[in-house]
Amino acid sequence: HISKADTATTSTNITGISGGVVNLKAVLKRLTDGKSISGRTVHFVVDGTDMGTGISSSTGQATFNLPLRSTMTKGVHSLEVRFNGDLLSGIAWKLSNHG
Repeated sequence: HISKADTATTSTNITGISGGVVNLKAVLKRLTDGKSISGRTVHFVVDGTDMGTGISSSTGQATFNLPLRSTMTKGVHSLEVRFNGDLLSGIAWKLSNHG
C-alpha cells in the first residue's frame, strides 16, 4: 500500500487587466521534507472551472497563462490549484478593465 504524501503550494495575489493574460504559478512540495515534486500535472481552477494545467518542473513550479477574456466580469475571482484531485490552495484575484 502506497500512501500519498501531504503536499503544499504557495502563491501570491494576482491582478489582471481585461483582454490581457496573467501567468499563474504554483509550487508543489512535499510537506514531510520540503522537497519539490516534479513532472506532475497541476490544475488551475478559476471560479470553479478548470481553466488549464501546468506540469511541475524540477523546482516544483507549474505555470499556466490564463487569457482574461472580455466576457469575464470585473472584480474578485477565486483561484484554486489542484493536484491529483486535492485542493492545494484557495486564493482570490482581481480583474479590472484598466492597468
